[in-house]
Amino acid sequence: SEWVEVEFDDNGDFFHTFTDLPEGADIVIKAKVNDVALNYNETSLTVTIDRTPPRLIVLHPLEDAIFNEADITIVGEYEPGSSITINGLERKGTSGTLSEPYTLSEGRNTIVVTATDPAGNSAMVTRSVKLDRFAPTLTVLAPRNNLVTRMTKVDVDGDVEIGSTITVSVYRSNTDTIDEPIMPAEDGTFSHEVDLEEGENVIVVTSVDDAKNIAQVTRIVYVDTTAPLCTITSPADGTITNENTIRVLGTADALAVTLYLNGKQIHNDGSFDRLVNLNEGENVIELRAIDVIGNEYSDRVTVTLDTVAPEIDMARPTAMHILTNDAEMRLIGKVLGDPTSLTAMGIDVPLTDEGDGTYSSDTTVTMPKQGVNDVLLVARDRATNVATHSLSVDFSTELPVLMISYSPTSTNIESDNPNFYISGITTQGIEAVTVTHIMSGVEETTVAPVAEDGTFSVVRTLKNGDNTFSVDVTDVYGNTNGTAAYTVSYEYVAPDTTQVTTSSWDAGAISLWILAIAVALFLTVVIVSRMMKKD
Repeated sequence: SEWVEVEFDDNGDFFHTFTDLPEGADIVIKAKVNDVALNYNETSLTVTIDRTPPRLIVLHPLEDAIFNEADITIVGEYEPGSSITINGLERKGTSGTLSEPYTLSEGRNTIVVTATDPAGNSAMVTRSVKLDRFAPTLTVLAPRNNLVTRMTKVDVDGDVEIGSTITVSVYRSNTDTIDEPIMPAEDGTFSHEVDLEEGENVIVVTSVDDAKNIAQVTRIVYVDTTAPLCTITSPADGTITNENTIRVLGTADALAVTLYLNGKQIHNDGSFDRLVNLNEGENVIELRAIDVIGNEYSDRVTVTLDTVAPEIDMARPTAMHILTNDAEMRLIGKVLGDPTSLTAMGIDVPLTDEGDGTYSSDTTVTMPKQGVNDVLLVARDRATNVATHSLSVDFSTELPVLMISYSPTSTNIESDNPNFYISGITTQGIEAVTVTHIMSGVEETTVAPVAEDGTFSVVRTLKNGDNTFSVDVTDVYGNTNGTAAYTVSYEYVAPDTTQVTTSSWDAGAISLWILAIAVALFLTVVIVSRMMKKD
């Protein structure tokens, strides 16, 4: 609205600078000229004053974006009519919509987008982005692949590229754990415990970096909590033996299983046969089976070594050699130890537990034959140890021989000599005979010795009246033989001095000798017959 006079040069050119024009469109600038004759001319032009930078928005990529692919698209908006340059390179298009392809280089990239409007105003947006096309480093130190363990928990240890995120997945036979997060330490190391199940467990560790690059490590872990089987098939538990060694038989799982018998490793092919030394008393035989991961199973049996035989203590009879005429013999005694049986002459004898470690017995055995019988007592314990006690029993019910002769031989004696001679022979070995003499109701007993050949002789004094004699003999077996009562009536008569009596005495003596010879012959026949019978 105000005119400003300006000067022009000789060529008619002029120049003027406006310093305060307002910003906007359709601003009209007019110029006019007049000469001295006041003729004038006028002209105008319309301009737009724009001092504001053009609008420029970069929607993609964002600042510090990380990509794992080199080719990206720069997306955004700008003031229509403006020209666009990306990193100094002009891009076609003035529509106001930005969609320009761009190729990143590995690593850090700086992208500068510039928009310049027709007025020469410019706007600039800078983006710093990163291209990372490589998977992050991931190392799993534990567990090792194809690990076989009996543990139901295991630590997953390792290290990862700093800044990456980690998840662990466990695929089990029954239940799965998917993408359980792990928080690494600042230095990238990590440790995480996972639960395992019997059988195969697949552990997958996944690492994702900022560029979404993925690294995975897989570990397979086999869990075996089942102990291997092993069995001692022989001897049976509680076995009692008197052998210092015992044969041990058994079976076991053979695949990757180590066997130990009483702490010593033995060869395992699924069965075994070994001799084991025993100590007196209880012995525990232990079989252990251990597989490669430490699962263990054991089987035990107890074997008792008993080499001490029971002891037989006889209270009756105490003698070892016995002579008897009784076919039955009572045996009383005790067995010390732990007997299981007692036999006498092959017949079982009941035992009574006295509670003090002894077993009492009381039984009667019968002699099977005349003559010498061996009575054998045998005690056995659970270890088959044997104790014996033997008796030699000479059994006989045969009466001893007894042959008697009397002198004088008459049962009515009238004489001045009261001597009465009793002589005879009996079985050899008998030491004495008993002569009973009854006179007027008075009994007198005389024990007469027997000679080695079995003969004996006794002289008794007769009393007036009846004199009754009997002779008894008992052998070593207790058998008794005796004579019937023999009565002699005696009357004392004074001697006749006119007669010689020598011849009568001689006749009595001759009779006695004849009797003795006959008895000796008879006894010889008897003895020979008995010896043949025994044989």
